[in-house]
Amino acid sequence: MRCEEGQRCCGCGLCAAPGQACPPVGCDDGGALGGDGGLPRAFCVSNAECGPDERCVPEEGSCGGAGTCLPRPSECEESCPGVCGCDGVRYCNACVAEQAGQGVDPAASCEPVSCEAMDATGEGLCGAFFGYAWDGEACAPVNGCSCVGADCEATFEELGACEAAHRSCA
Repeated sequence: MRCEEGQRCCGCGLCAAPGQACPPVGCDDGGALGGDGGLPRAFCVSNAECGPDERCVPEEGSCGGAGTCLPRPSECEESCPGVCGCDGVRYCNACVAEQAGQGVDPAASCEPVSCEAMDATGEGLCGAFFGYAWDGEACAPVNGCSCVGADCEATFEELGACEAAHRSCA
């Protein structure tokens, strides 16, 4: 198999787009995918490109860049030293951040999440989705024709990210 112009040959009949790493799979002696014979995980640059129970894990560094879709943890320890997620939100620990689909950024400093209700509400009868906002008791979708409020830019793309960020508020 030949890769398209600009792509890198990874072996086993796989190609990587510019800026993406080759998937973590091996080839057998015949040049086919090795290991369990399964296909490699999907390449991604955001969680939106992965399944609902997966997150995009960058190949280089913990935040941003091309990566592969990997399963989100199903259970986490209760220890809560506090870490800063790639989304700028403080999470209880790295596992909780990963459940929310976020990596941990050791270089960032996050402000603790407020348990006060976010100022972000949907206005109008349109079906546009603007994210999830903490309403003081739970995370709720913000839908409408427009988002109104000072926190519209701070809404969460995913329900899990909102819930993980406000876990200590419940």
